[in-house]
Amino acid sequence: MRRNHVVLPFGDQHKTMEPRYFPTCASALLIAASANAQILVDSIPYPGISQGFWGIHVNADTIFLGDDFSGDVYFSDHAGTILGQQTTGFDFNHGMVRKPGSYLIAEDFTTNGAHLYEVDNGGVLLNTWTFPDVIGGNSSGIGDLCADGNAVWYTMYYPDFNVFPFAYAYKWVPGDPAPIDTVPLHGEQPYGIALRGDTLFYVTDNLNGDQGTHLRIRPLNGPRPRLDRPPRYADRQ
Repeated sequence: MRRNHVVLPFGDQHKTMEPRYFPTCASALLIAASANAQILVDSIPYPGISQGFWGIHVNADTIFLGDDFSGDVYFSDHAGTILGQQTTGFDFNHGMVRKPGSYLIAEDFTTNGAHLYEVDNGGVLLNTWTFPDVIGGNSSGIGDLCADGNAVWYTMYYPDFNVFPFAYAYKWVPGDPAPIDTVPLHGEQPYGIALRGDTLFYVTDNLNGDQGTHLRIRPLNGPRPRLDRPPRYADRQ
């Protein structure tokens, strides 16, 4: 069974996780960047639940969990009590952004370019977009997404590469023909992504020779790293 990795938000923001299996609990990580430390500050039990929760959004009183098996969105209180679930019409959820009255849901993989769907709270499809072409070809394998105003950041687990940059995160306004920002990442299989201020947090899986699953951060303001070598402020683990 793969390890579960959940990042809950700082305030009422969308944060993401990278589990395939989520049988018993959600864990919150507090990231102390200056100390290069990850401190477990809370866990939320979900007894009897065995779902493929992937996308996540948290607000002051509710946790919204996107199931990558059934495609349903579950919602619970902060004690782990399931309050209900909503069908979306899909059987995947590789990232979720909750908006007033609707959800953005990322498709997991399509060779010619994965899709982003918007469904309302009743499961009615409102919009469909294809993720844009990126470095290496189509946006085939979507790791996760998070909101940044009217744009989304998303990670790519395919295409990936054998040398740095191993993969990328992209900022994209749904419907635009191309991303509006690009950030090189370590690890060939980045999944979870979250934004706090000028910093992206992302999680890589222990696949393709990566050392394990890491939580990484990268400043977005100031000079960007060169794409032909790792950044001097290398991602903190």
